[in-house]
Amino acid sequence: MQISEEQVLNRLRAKIGYDTKVKDLADQFEVSAAFMSMVLSGKRPATEPMLDAIGVRKTVIFETTE
Repeated sequence: MQISEEQVLNRLRAKIGYDTKVKDLADQFEVSAAFMSMVLSGKRPATEPMLDAIGVRKTVIFETTE
């Protein structure tokens, strides 16, 4: 099933709650809190471990324009 980039971000954002802060999530994925914040805001792409944690894999599709 294909999902949008926004849906990927929503799945990552859902991991943040009362017990889990951005810094905790960053520590879990071994990135800085600043980088994690950029990912959550859509400014940087999610890393493979982040995608794995939410059950998503990234694929690239090329299509003709004709």
